Amino acid sequence: MTPEEPIGRWRVVPEHRESFGDSSILFTRFGDLVYSTLGPEGVTGRFLLVYEVEGDEIVTDQPSEPAVERTPFRIEDGRLYLGDCAHHREGEEEISDPFARMFAIGSAAIEHGLGSVSPDGPFISFLMVDAGEQRSLRRIVTDTLDEARDAARQFVEEELKSVEVCAYAFDGYVTLQEGKFDAILVEVSDAAEPDGLILAQPYALEGGQALRQTALEVQLNPSWLGRPA
Repeated sequence: MTPEEPIGRWRVVPEHRESFGDSSILFTRFGDLVYSTLGPEGVTGRFLLVYEVEGDEIVTDQPSEPAVERTPFRIEDGRLYLGDCAHHREGEEEISDPFARMFAIGSAAIEHGLGSVSPDGPFISFLMVDAGEQRSLRRIVTDTLDEARDAARQFVEEELKSVEVCAYAFDGYVTLQEGKFDAILVEVSDAAEPDGLILAQPYALEGGQALRQTALEVQLNPSWLGRPA
């Protein structure tokens, strides 16, 4: 028998929070996993992971600091057990990390972007879209960055009713205390949230490969997915 998939949002059940701490987990059908630690005021930290289900184990890795881990799991009586820690499904009215879906697709876009950087040619901006059970990626080829962004937004507006989450990625730079860095920049929006995010991952080319240089930078950003009244 194939174990039930853990796709969805889960939170540690109240009776296990004293022993295991309070946290929530988002598993997407596309292999993204966002683990959010929670405190009295809300989210206190996030781990952006990827996962696969192998038999009765969930195999995770962290692209920013690769380290494969295996965790036994089962879903029983509507609860997800990760080892001995039980989680219940979160309903739409009790979502503990409303930005989790944006971090999930944003992390996937950053990973794809880092793999697309090349010393031999320009970076091609792209739009990643989750709609139902499909994740699509469209490369945006134009003469300027402004035209590329406009083209990506136009596509989102034309497909507005079906787009759930989207991420537009382009190559730029950021200036931090440590200095000025090339960066993969990603504008992320979720149809369920009024605000979007912009994520910036500083990188440097080493041996023809784009390697992360500092932690991910995050700011609020206007959403692309405002629904008409």
